[in-house]
Amino acid sequence: MVRVSVMYEQKEGKKFDEDYFFNNHLPLVRKKLEPLGMISVEVDRGLSGGGGDPAPYLFIAHMVFETFEKFQSAFGQVREELASDVAKYTDLKPRIQISEIV
Repeated sequence: MVRVSVMYEQKEGKKFDEDYFFNNHLPLVRKKLEPLGMISVEVDRGLSGGGGDPAPYLFIAHMVFETFEKFQSAFGQVREELASDVAKYTDLKPRIQISEIV
């Protein structure tokens, strides 16, 4: 199994419309990727970086797919539509990490 993590860094002066993200973007992600093999999606809200430091990320979205190849195939089909929607809720450039769940 693979986890695709989309991370939105905590940066002063940047916008992030939580309402749009949760009520429009995440439903779009589910609608487009679940039929193509996405098993689940979860979102973490950053609370702290530990030791009194602020959280390095506002939000981290985690999508799970059975294999790296299934993720590549699914995302390849909807990449442009999902990427264009990002600008509707944030001016942050999300960081992406694809990991094997071990």
